Amino acid sequence: MQNKKLNFAAIDIGSNAVRLLIKSVNDGDSPDKMTKTVLLRVPLRLGEEVFGTGSISDEKEKQLLRTVKAFRLLMKVYDVTAYRACATSAMRDASNGMQIARKVHNKTGIRLEIINGLEEARMVYDSHIADLLGREGHYIYVDVGGGSTEVSIISNGKLIGSNSYDIGTVRSLGGMVKLADIESLNAEQTAALRRKCFESDVKLVVVKNTLLGKALEKVEKADADLVKVLEGPTSIMFTNVAKAPAVLIKEFRKKSEKPVLKAAFAEGCVYVGDDQLDALCNIKSKEELIADIVALLQSPAKNVISALQANAGQKIAGLVKTLESRNN
Repeated sequence: MQNKKLNFAAIDIGSNAVRLLIKSVNDGDSPDKMTKTVLLRVPLRLGEEVFGTGSISDEKEKQLLRTVKAFRLLMKVYDVTAYRACATSAMRDASNGMQIARKVHNKTGIRLEIINGLEEARMVYDSHIADLLGREGHYIYVDVGGGSTEVSIISNGKLIGSNSYDIGTVRSLGGMVKLADIESLNAEQTAALRRKCFESDVKLVVVKNTLLGKALEKVEKADADLVKVLEGPTSIMFTNVAKAPAVLIKEFRKKSEKPVLKAAFAEGCVYVGDDQLDALCNIKSKEELIADIVALLQSPAKNVISALQANAGQKIAGLVKTLESRNN
């Protein structure tokens, strides 16, 4: 008699991609208890918008709905018994995340959970990483996603602590805006500045302060300190690399007194004043962020073990601090 297969599905709405996984669980004495049947990945990159504007656009919402509808049809084809659909960092941060989750349920019948960072870290651990690492020894398991990074401490096969941090590959690149004053530049200098912007993949736009103020209100980014600088001539620099405009301005100022930085909105933070230029230049790039994580993981294991033995129940933040002290 042929063994009956039970199919289960998981949908992951991430900051970088949306995924569908269908696994078959063999009912009976089959040596293969689980079989991966379907694994699909659609690179929607919701985080590109959310980490820049704070919300998901109508176009991205339509793409998400179409993707989930397609996943639902595949789940029907494979006669899925049960599923769980979870959304992580981008949907958590989006001002319209809950609204879109309700719309997904109404339009597709798929109930979408927007889980918090700790639940995400727990789910990462529950994916049997302890079995992969071994039952003896002490480990730090780091899962770097598009919008967040989950860190778990595992000692002798048991989870000691875990936490989620708003650090991710998409978040580190997303939606940076700089406001600058370029009024006193002559035609030759302005042309040179625009050429530098083009070479650095920075878009330079001259704007009217009243219109910019209304636009900031529209996307709920009208921070009081940011609005205060909207006086006199204003230009905006748009970029996907946080420190690119700041580095460009600093380099250009070697030959000119302008541009002057008025303010910046980057990584969800507002920077006001030209004295913030150095701080913006020091924002980590994607490659630098990954290098920092690698350096952290290369710290001597004895530092981690001593921290674990001192207080096995301590918070993950304390352990990370112990590791960071190695790099100082």
